[in-house]
Amino acid sequence: MTAPLFLRIKPHTIEEIIGRDNLLTPGSPLTTIAHPTQKNGPLTTVPSSLIFYGPPGTGKTTLAEAIATSSHRIFVSLNAVSATTKDIKDALHAAHTRLAYQGEETLLFIDEIYHFSKVQQDVLLPAVENHDIILIASTTDNPRLSLIPALLSRSLIITLTRFTTTDLHHIIHRALTDPHGYNNTITLTNTAENDLITLTHGDARQTLILLESLTTQALAGVSEGEKPVITSDMVRVLTDQVTVEHEYSEDEFYDVVSAMIKSIRGSDPDAAIYYVARLLRLGAPPEYIARRLVISAAEDIGLANPQALPVATAAVTGVMTVGMPEAEIILAEATIFLATSPKSRSTYEALQAVYQAMDQHPEYETAPIPSAFRNHAFDFTNTGEEQRSEYKNPHDDPRGILTQQYLPSCMGTPEYYHPTTRGFEQGIHATLPALRSILHPTSKNQ
Repeated sequence: MTAPLFLRIKPHTIEEIIGRDNLLTPGSPLTTIAHPTQKNGPLTTVPSSLIFYGPPGTGKTTLAEAIATSSHRIFVSLNAVSATTKDIKDALHAAHTRLAYQGEETLLFIDEIYHFSKVQQDVLLPAVENHDIILIASTTDNPRLSLIPALLSRSLIITLTRFTTTDLHHIIHRALTDPHGYNNTITLTNTAENDLITLTHGDARQTLILLESLTTQALAGVSEGEKPVITSDMVRVLTDQVTVEHEYSEDEFYDVVSAMIKSIRGSDPDAAIYYVARLLRLGAPPEYIARRLVISAAEDIGLANPQALPVATAAVTGVMTVGMPEAEIILAEATIFLATSPKSRSTYEALQAVYQAMDQHPEYETAPIPSAFRNHAFDFTNTGEEQRSEYKNPHDDPRGILTQQYLPSCMGTPEYYHPTTRGFEQGIHATLPALRSILHPTSKNQ
């Protein structure tokens, strides 16, 4: 049975690797491992452990195999999902024996190492420490969260990002021209190639799997002697027939969420709507995105535009009412409204200022509320005497405000809220000093 296309054309040496030029510069850790005899001076050493961190389809396994081939090391692969502790010990023992008696080094590749338990990771440490093996491990989860500190301290983390559009064009060209691929027997139109790349979102393996499926379809539709042609219509039909699943790490997901919020905060509607679209493509629930917009409206826009919070809250209701795909239009409108609104964190900062005051003065948390503002307007003193305190209603004053101490007397007259001069809050900034001067005419803060 013929091997899949992505296996037939996979690179065998690091010189054949596509799209990782930034990692394969002379003297880089990968190059040093792949060509251990080409050292840049006496201080150059070969790293004993590398962690390849990145999403599926970014060539982690292929790169490890190419390094092993280029360096003439024995390549041994374990899958952390199925490998037992005994499997690990057997592989390490065999590697130690080869090195001791035959002088052959082993590159041990562990796929998805984050599935290993702490005990299994501990088993690797002596072999890594003694250089019995060169360890290369792959993970789609953040290694700083899933690997033990002792292994991390002995490893270099190499981040592999998704392939760019240019990279995928080169990979497709290799598949079409390589003798182990289609050897120039298939034609792929430019539009179809672009559509295919758009469909697979930087995943090289998915790109080649779908190219192979399209080729089978093209071959079935031609007469003998004709050269099969893959068209954009065929890609669109395939798009309707299959769902291309992408595994995104938790880190990647929250990175996009963070970028969306920061783009709104930075008043860049183009960036903000891009990250919303990216979250939707990641499969983020639309109601989750809407809830994040509510937080953004309250924290970053606040009273600079009092309509931001109602708009964001309405987006939550709208999204839950209509569902997808129309919900994405609601998200787009709310996102752009927030991004183009004036910004203020004054309300958030006022709340934090109160918390800070309570931390510095624990008595503030239980300070007696002035009797006039209690539910029954009675003040019970330490002697048990009951005193009625007069409450002055601001509506009785023509100005709608009058001199009165609303805070516990021990707190004085602090100013926690500092409005900005942006948007609606500009009016508050202009009138607040006058309000405070009436409330506290003798305050030292005025």
